[in-house]
Amino acid sequence: MLRSVALTLAAVLIARVHEPRMTTAAPGDQDIHQLMTSARNAPTPLCALAVAAVGNYGWGRWSDAPVTPLAPVRQPRERQGRKGRDSVSTADVTFLFENLQIEDACVRELAVRLLANAEESQVATGLTQRLASADSSIRELAAFGLGLVEPKSAVDPLMSKLKDPSAGVRANSAWALGRIGDGRAVPPVTRALTDNYAVVRQAAAGALGQMDSSSAVPALLKILREDADPSVRLTVAWALGQLGSEQAVSALSQTVQGDKDDQVREMSAWALGEIGDKSAATALAAVRASRSAASFSVRPSSLKSRNSAVSP
Repeated sequence: MLRSVALTLAAVLIARVHEPRMTTAAPGDQDIHQLMTSARNAPTPLCALAVAAVGNYGWGRWSDAPVTPLAPVRQPRERQGRKGRDSVSTADVTFLFENLQIEDACVRELAVRLLANAEESQVATGLTQRLASADSSIRELAAFGLGLVEPKSAVDPLMSKLKDPSAGVRANSAWALGRIGDGRAVPPVTRALTDNYAVVRQAAAGALGQMDSSSAVPALLKILREDADPSVRLTVAWALGQLGSEQAVSALSQTVQGDKDDQVREMSAWALGEIGDKSAATALAAVRASRSAASFSVRPSSLKSRNSAVSP
């Protein structure tokens, strides 16, 4: 039974707020059917608890896909190993694919994460086929799911979606390619660093930081110096640290000294440490001291989230 206790508890939490009409299902399928039925029109905080019970967080605890039904933009975090797959019946897989079509963010978020619990052979083809959907939100979900499942067979279809009309699809495709880690994707993902949408550039930078992409370092350095969005520069600095290229030391040192954003400077100092530069510890201490001093004069009105929904 697929994490039956967690799923049942999640469904109960949602059902306490609104009483759904229960779906008739075989006993072995009841936990998934109950959860998906209860998820319809559920309050977002309770849906988040259900999502947490399901898991499949990608890099770090939460999903870092740029665009998901519940939260459109994520920061890249250190990648964690994937957990083992649960047993999901063929009937449940079919049911979950059907739920991807329902225009409810909670239902879609849970459905794609539950699909990612299944064996790759059960879901990879169905997710890849949905990359061709006329509905951009389904294409976003498909790329998100493929990033969680990580099938090598999806590399070519995902690379083609880096040119999709929807920024969300492009971003999720770049993210998924980074998780799969196939070197063939490095050139097209590198080109995505110049996308008009910051969420796509950020996803591309994060993906390159997860791949053997030393050839992308010059392009990353250009973005670090020139991109107007601090979230993109932050992710680029992280990626350069992940890649450990000494070629980045000079640009990162200049960023530590001159970038207008405290978090970008701090991440650049961290990246220098990952590369092994001797100045990293001093630079990081200086940045943190500066941030501490500045915190006393920060106005609440300036504390705005950098992550915003994508409107392709």
